[in-house]
Amino acid sequence: MGTIHHGAEIREGGRYDRFLSYLREHPGATTRQIIDDTGLCAISAIASEIRAMKKPLRIECRYVGKTENGSRVYRYYLIETAAQVIQRELFV
Repeated sequence: MGTIHHGAEIREGGRYDRFLSYLREHPGATTRQIIDDTGLCAISAIASEIRAMKKPLRIECRYVGKTENGSRVYRYYLIETAAQVIQRELFV
């Protein structure tokens, strides 16, 4: 079983950064879309790890139903405060 590293940082180009950048550009993306477009795996684990960091970001995962073959579909949203957006924009 993996360990959540609470001291982890969101580094540019790292998996956390790629996940967050993708959610900013594609709010409401499904798990499958994120995997296909970013090459990342274990999307729910990445979201959980980010939530557990010292400066947590709010990531919502919403169940939206099932596909024709019965697979569950989830959509992910990054919810940022105005202060978080301003801070991010200042350091880009």
